[in-house]
Amino acid sequence: MKKSLIRVAVLFIISLTGLNSCKKMEIVKDAPLASTAKTTLDIKAPNDFKWKTTNSLNLTIKPTAGDGRIEVLKLTFDDGVVLYQKLQKASLSQSILLEIPNQYSKVNLSFGSISKVIYTKNSNVETDLK
Repeated sequence: MKKSLIRVAVLFIISLTGLNSCKKMEIVKDAPLASTAKTTLDIKAPNDFKWKTTNSLNLTIKPTAGDGRIEVLKLTFDDGVVLYQKLQKASLSQSILLEIPNQYSKVNLSFGSISKVIYTKNSNVETDLK
């Protein structure tokens, strides 16, 4: 008898908790309406809004005369994403055009034991492998 009374009490408490947790969703009358744009041409944005999500970076590697090293030239972001990788002679020039997502402000350049930081705010950057 005592066990059945305890079970009834536990079930009663569980049912009360379950009923109290069910709440009706409130409707906000002044909530903004969903967009009615059917195409991208219908989207209204300020005239100075920048739609482009990337920046172009033209990186020019200047040759180092008389340097016979051949190393891996690697361009990466801080999070380890590799943008570009190539076996490069230090005595040859290289021009690389990259599209950099706006959230990145720099690119890491490595050539053998050499490491450099290239800032992406500039669209044209020249560097050497010294």
